Amino acid sequence: MCFSHIKQLWRGKKGCSKLRFINLSGSQYLMSTPDFTGVPDLLVLVLQGCTSLMEVHPSLGHLKKLCHLNMEYCKSIESLPPFTTSESLKYLKLSLCSGLKKFPEMEGNMKSLRELYLDGTSIEELPPSIERLTGLTMLDLTDCKNLLHLPNTIGCLTSLKSLYLTGCSKIEEMPENLNGMKCLEKLTIDGTSIRELSSIVGMKNLKNLSCGRCKCLVSESFKGLALLSNLIELDLSYCNLMDGAILNDLSSLISLELLDLSGNCFVRLPESISQFSKLTTLILSDCRQLQLLPKKLPLSLRDVFAQDCTSLTDYPNQIKVLNSWESGVTIVNSLNSPAQVSEISRMLIFPRNEGESIAMRVTYEHAEGKQVDPLPLTTLQCLKEKEVVLSLSLSSFVFYVAVVRHYRTFCR
Repeated sequence: MCFSHIKQLWRGKKGCSKLRFINLSGSQYLMSTPDFTGVPDLLVLVLQGCTSLMEVHPSLGHLKKLCHLNMEYCKSIESLPPFTTSESLKYLKLSLCSGLKKFPEMEGNMKSLRELYLDGTSIEELPPSIERLTGLTMLDLTDCKNLLHLPNTIGCLTSLKSLYLTGCSKIEEMPENLNGMKCLEKLTIDGTSIRELSSIVGMKNLKNLSCGRCKCLVSESFKGLALLSNLIELDLSYCNLMDGAILNDLSSLISLELLDLSGNCFVRLPESISQFSKLTTLILSDCRQLQLLPKKLPLSLRDVFAQDCTSLTDYPNQIKVLNSWESGVTIVNSLNSPAQVSEISRMLIFPRNEGESIAMRVTYEHAEGKQVDPLPLTTLQCLKEKEVVLSLSLSSFVFYVAVVRHYRTFCR
């Protein structure tokens, strides 16, 4: 009954003991849900996009066998009944329920719940009873702009692997006791007002930490990150980072593979960056005051993105810079030895004007010096040559380091 015009599914109690699935997604005129008492074996309820839905019958919280509830974009819903006996519920999606200001109490056993989506809602707080969700592996609170804080009981979510707080601009601090969240692997706090990161140092299994646009972070808080030895990806973009000891404090992150420092205010990167022995991707885009790159970069480094680094003038010694010409590209060749051609990355610097799109035609040149006529950019998807020199008419600086075998990705 997707995209139906019904306003009410049925009135009063209706005995449908064999009913397992109800899908009313896109039913824009549905204003209330029925009494579910007569459908005790209901497994899946989909109300996604029921934009006029305002009332949910209390019996919803008593469906013992319900395992999947999707109410995404039910924007008129302001409250939900308590989940009293929802012991089988595994998936609860309330994304973009912009009218929802309060998340209900969880009064019963909800250890089966694995994924909870509250992104884009208007909730101001989470109930302390969230500690009952001990089986929860993913909690999405992205763009909950009215959320003021997280309850201390969130530290009881011992199975949580992913926590998304991006865009929760009113959150200023993380709860103190988070040592119980030993399974947490991904934490995003982009765009929050969080000032300290000290409470996350106990998250020993954290692999992905994103702090982009956290402009309130104090520099002292970065020291604790050095204890996150399993961290693989770290985003510190647009955090107002200045020259200092920030990266020196992070040199013990021996597992780090991706580091995003875009949009910061430092003039140079410290030599200690060479200690990131597993670093494969370094993002420096829009670091407009950056003038110097370290003399030594990690040998593992494959990709460097430095678009709009307009002050960058000095490069590592092992990189050979060829002068650019009016119509073309400056090529920075990072090859140390011809014998390593098949394994070593290349760095290309494209001059680019703001707003100008990538040219759809390129010329390429074989390593032996054979010139080839211009061809469409899409043709590069099929190229398998180990040494290819691209010539593009672009603008400000775009750095792209890529192993030639990755050109397929670059051209898409």
